[in-house]
Amino acid sequence: MPEEEPSDAPGEENFDTPQTPTTPTTPQSNYNNSFDTADSRIFLLHSILSWGGNAVWATFIMLKLEGRIRWSWWLVFVPRWLAHAVHLPLQMLVLYFTTAIVERQLDPPPGPLAGEQAHLNYEEQRRNRMRTHTIVNTNSALHSLSLLIVKIVFCKQLVGVWEDGEAWGSFRLIFLPFWISWFVTNVLSFFKDKNSRGYGDVRELQYLFFLFVACKLDGINHYSWKVVFVIPWVAFGVMFMMACLILVMLVITRSPYADRLLQVGIFCMCVSFSPQFVSYLRLVSQLDGVSSSSYEDILVPNIVSWTLLFLSSLIIYSGLYERERMRATWRMTERNMWEMHVQGAVMEAAQASVNYMTDDQVTRAAQAMAMGKVKPAELYRLSATLYRRLSHPPTSEEQDIESAPQGDLEKPGKDGGVGSHPLGGMSDVAEEDQTDGRVMTPSCSMNSAMTSALEAEAGATGGEGGASDVHLVIEDDHCIICYDRKPTCVFLECGHSGVCNICAHKMWIRPPHECPTCRATIDQVVEIEEQDTSEHNNRIGIKVAVKQ
Repeated sequence: MPEEEPSDAPGEENFDTPQTPTTPTTPQSNYNNSFDTADSRIFLLHSILSWGGNAVWATFIMLKLEGRIRWSWWLVFVPRWLAHAVHLPLQMLVLYFTTAIVERQLDPPPGPLAGEQAHLNYEEQRRNRMRTHTIVNTNSALHSLSLLIVKIVFCKQLVGVWEDGEAWGSFRLIFLPFWISWFVTNVLSFFKDKNSRGYGDVRELQYLFFLFVACKLDGINHYSWKVVFVIPWVAFGVMFMMACLILVMLVITRSPYADRLLQVGIFCMCVSFSPQFVSYLRLVSQLDGVSSSSYEDILVPNIVSWTLLFLSSLIIYSGLYERERMRATWRMTERNMWEMHVQGAVMEAAQASVNYMTDDQVTRAAQAMAMGKVKPAELYRLSATLYRRLSHPPTSEEQDIESAPQGDLEKPGKDGGVGSHPLGGMSDVAEEDQTDGRVMTPSCSMNSAMTSALEAEAGATGGEGGASDVHLVIEDDHCIICYDRKPTCVFLECGHSGVCNICAHKMWIRPPHECPTCRATIDQVVEIEEQDTSEHNNRIGIKVAVKQ
């Protein structure tokens, strides 16, 4: 990619293009991967400092060469001093937070239930990423530092030539920091992970172009400037071919929103180099003496190009930000699914442990969970299998049913209806099968619609004598889980009963600690006093004592 700043004065190339600080480990030679893995915030800051700053810097150079401003060359280079003042500390921060940045890019680590090999593979991938990330950003920092040193020396020479009439020094010596950085970055590249090593990148092409320019300015070779600029011509050709390929991809493929933003941004970036191509043609013609162009004719297309590059970078930033947001959402989803998986595995293990407990172990575990909990002295019976605390005062209908004779609850009214529970559907209903005389007790409660239907059926079939068809009975005196022991326990705060002591305690201590009837969380299990078979104690709507 051509990076020199065109000018009529010899040696005024633009040496400033600090590479975008990348946070992954892909080689810099992969142009698309560099954008794919760059951090959006760092990329935006780089765009402002590099491409936006270059546009301002080219404007200052044009005004200085045309004599519109009388600033010193040190002031003309202020945009570049500011860029380096921010870029170098930024590279240090990227290196300092290597661990956090790499872990952000990797997939979530294996969980505690994963195998040993999965953990070893993850650690190896993490180490390779961190090593390559460190080398890539160290090379970028060295390149930025070499650019800064070359600009300082070049600006000092420019002041001497422009203001004091001194002769130019050796450009190969001025560019010496480039050659040192070139050598060090190539040596460090061999320490990357073998899958991330790249042979040649944009930065090395820049160094090679600076070598051609230095040799031409020092008079070592006598090629024309068109030949010296062979690397920029090749770079422009690559950019135009990339633009055509991306345009075809945009037309014939359908990509996600974030990928399409990146494709559009890279396409606009490739097209944005077109004004630079015009600028370089005019500069080469001026240097070879083929034609005469003003500073404005040479530099205005370059300024336009840098401005378009900055605007294109905003599109790329939007794509990178959208991709990071989608990646964060995906990581959060993966983390939530993994946590649910772990919680499910832990719950299954806890449930299995409860299943293998003896009755004594279950009782001791329930007693430990009941420590610190205050048992109610009495409960209010709403139905044969439903109770509630007395802290909730009964409604007027419940008070009426409590004071009503038991016979009123079990016999239909004089119109053929059935006396129903005041809560509308909490009583148990037994229906006598007319074929064999059996009594069926449904496990679920009767709602108001079912009550109305049964009332209508009773009125239609039996009239006042329908008491033998529909009547309320007490649930069978067996635990609904084991069908072995008596149901003496009540779950609080839902108030459901019908479970024996052992089964109730198992449901309490066994995750997820839910009532088997309504799935409400069990806060406490209490045991009611054993009831005799008298008519009064079988009534609903009465207070029942709780064992302490």
